[in-house]
Amino acid sequence: WKVPGKKIVINVRGAGACAQMYDLPIALGILVESGQVLVSNLDKYIVAGEVGLGSELRPLPPGIGAMVADYAQKAHFEGCVLPEYTALEATAYTHIKVLSADTIGKAVIALCAPRDNTVWRSRRYIDTTAKTDE
Repeated sequence: WKVPGKKIVINVRGAGACAQMYDLPIALGILVESGQVLVSNLDKYIVAGEVGLGSELRPLPPGIGAMVADYAQKAHFEGCVLPEYTALEATAYTHIKVLSADTIGKAVIALCAPRDNTVWRSRRYIDTTAKTDE
């Protein structure tokens, strides 16, 4: 991907210790607005995640995944997109879709083909509502 050839100013002042959770939504917003990716349902999901220099998604501090999923459910969003390990916290909220990825590219893929009650992990979907035999 390329950064558009124009000035982009993003102010996250006041975000405090959770400022890193805005990396992924900012990156996806730039990619969508510049026409590099087409994600038609982005407005139906809450997106949060820290992005590394190699476009990998890093886990957010403990509790953030549950907080994001709780807000997404209460605000009637279809779901949320989170980094892999952060999304595992959010899987308790089975009324919403919890999409997870380890890179920006996989976040785009997950948004383009979301499945009910699943977490996108390492190139495959895992059903988080599946019952295990005990």
